[in-house]
Amino acid sequence: EMPMQIPAKIPIGENSTPLKIDFLIADDLKKYPPRKMLFRIQIRGLVKLTRSEILVVINGMGITETGRWLPGYRLWMGNLKNNPYIDPWLEFRTSPDYWRQDNNQVEIKIVSSSLTSDRNIFLRGMELEVIY
Repeated sequence: EMPMQIPAKIPIGENSTPLKIDFLIADDLKKYPPRKMLFRIQIRGLVKLTRSEILVVINGMGITETGRWLPGYRLWMGNLKNNPYIDPWLEFRTSPDYWRQDNNQVEIKIVSSSLTSDRNIFLRGMELEVIY
């Protein structure tokens, strides 16, 4: 099974197969161990989802931390109507134990009976911030 490329549509529903994405970490985590890591997901198409409706698994371990929505807009981005980065971010704080040097696999699924598959829900981008 080949991993998906971003942007990609996020599956909806309990029985849907999670979206699988390969994620490469170039930082030398062994030489410079991080104090904490941020895993940020930007979802385009829905502004409001609760944490319980989104399933995120990193290298086989499900995220138990609660995500929080942050505004995607930043002043330096300018005031462009069609700027895709104005969409809000869903941000998770994760332990360094979730992540491996080099190759990682991230799975994302939306589980909600109130959402239908005709909605345009895309994973627009993913960002991992390593804080030393």
